[in-house]
Amino acid sequence: MKVLVLKPFPWSPDGARIQHLAADDEPDIQDDLVAGLKAEGFIATKGVSRPAIPAAPPVAKVAPPPVVPPPEAKVASAIEIPATWEALQWFSLKKLAEEISGGPVVNKVAAGAVVTAELARRAA
Repeated sequence: MKVLVLKPFPWSPDGARIQHLAADDEPDIQDDLVAGLKAEGFIATKGVSRPAIPAAPPVAKVAPPPVVPPPEAKVASAIEIPATWEALQWFSLKKLAEEISGGPVVNKVAAGAVVTAELARRAA
């Protein structure tokens, strides 16, 4: 019986050699095999159209998030460096150095180096 292959499967027409049937093939298959292959969804009888694939649900359009400009960093030259900066406590010195550098400062030596470099830049 002529059938329409719906999904691929191996098949042996003579019991000796195997053919790999692909979707949309139209082989002639023994009548006693048709019912089982049809029940498993491998084939449809000739004249029956291929089952329709359900359409995917529509995708909701989502507006992209608004672009938020980064907060403006303080310009290093606009930051006031006290004349007695070397006498500042660690957390005050760290805060000052991080404002100047725009990044993290890990220790007092690094904080002092940032402030010293900024003072040298301003003097130049």
